[in-house]
Amino acid sequence: MVTETFLRKALFARCAIDLCGKKILPKDAFVALLTQGKLTPSQYQMTDAEAVKYIDTLKRAKMIVEVDDYVYTDVKAVVDAVHLKSGLPLVPATSKTFENLYHALSESLAAFHRQSLPAAERAVRRQREFWAFTALGSGTQMLVLAYLTFQVYGWDVMEPVTFFVTTATALCSYAYFLYFRAEHSYESVDDSFLPHLLMRELGVLRVDADKAIRDMKAMQELQAAVSLDDERVSKLVEAAAKKKSTSACHS
Repeated sequence: MVTETFLRKALFARCAIDLCGKKILPKDAFVALLTQGKLTPSQYQMTDAEAVKYIDTLKRAKMIVEVDDYVYTDVKAVVDAVHLKSGLPLVPATSKTFENLYHALSESLAAFHRQSLPAAERAVRRQREFWAFTALGSGTQMLVLAYLTFQVYGWDVMEPVTFFVTTATALCSYAYFLYFRAEHSYESVDDSFLPHLLMRELGVLRVDADKAIRDMKAMQELQAAVSLDDERVSKLVEAAAKKKSTSACHS
């Protein structure tokens, strides 16, 4: 009968397996991870009998595969272990079609990066110039109003002037909201201004930005669907198998 304590131990054991960072473990090390794991509280460390029972449960659930003296916890390692045990060739991580598509997208995005880099630099420079002139204009307006208020006419004359200036600014802000359907704030303007400049610069260079966006999305989907990690677990499996066969030959 499965008790609540054993379920807690199994939960900590699963966490210890995931956090150990290893896909292939000797069976003794795997048992030690369950019974003496450093990340597991002492009251939730399994006994040897519980560890054997838990390993059998994982094996029945196809979550691990035990080949000789090694335990494989990664999905790809499990597949490779089964193929090695059966004498079959290892399954390639990716098909040739996916690899060709990956390289084609990489070359397309690299070409887009080379073509769009000057446009991006000009767009960023113009964005900085825009905000610099905006700050200069705002500062000049405040300086002129302050000078006329405190040095020339006084507040009685300048009060309606400042009122109409403020009202005109508010009306411009409202017109921006009506036209762009976006909040008139520094963040909103900045988020929309740079893409607008960039698209215009790319249009001047006749760069197909829509195609680049489609390629980026395709690359993200491809990377999510297929792992192109060079450090494939099967290399470790082959190394372990060769090491075992070498030691057997020497003995």
